[in-house]
Amino acid sequence: MIRPFGIQEFWFIILAVQWTIALSAAAFAGGAVGGLVVALARVSKYRLLCLPALGFIR
Repeated sequence: MIRPFGIQEFWFIILAVQWTIALSAAAFAGGAVGGLVVALARVSKYRLLCLPALGFIR
């Protein structure tokens, strides 16, 4: 039997959407920071930083 769609289900969906947006924003920010670190390591003049970044990129 199918349950009726009520106000509780509506608020559950709203909460789920909020979590989805928050986790997506956190992943976007983390990816941006990680990408910046790898990019800066790649253009570094120090081989100890440049080679692992190059290996990660390729």
